[in-house]
Amino acid sequence: MFRKTVNGDISGKDFNKILLPFNDNFDEFLESYIIHEVIAFFCC
Repeated sequence: MFRKTVNGDISGKDFNKILLPFNDNFDEFLESYIIHEVIAFFCC
């Protein structure tokens, strides 16, 4: 996921292959675990 050199923007192919699955997994993780924990913390 991390590149050694950053000479510009990533290509669409790199975005679809690397960043898009990470973003989808992060959204699922956020909805499954973090949101419930935050709500429980604020209710207590």
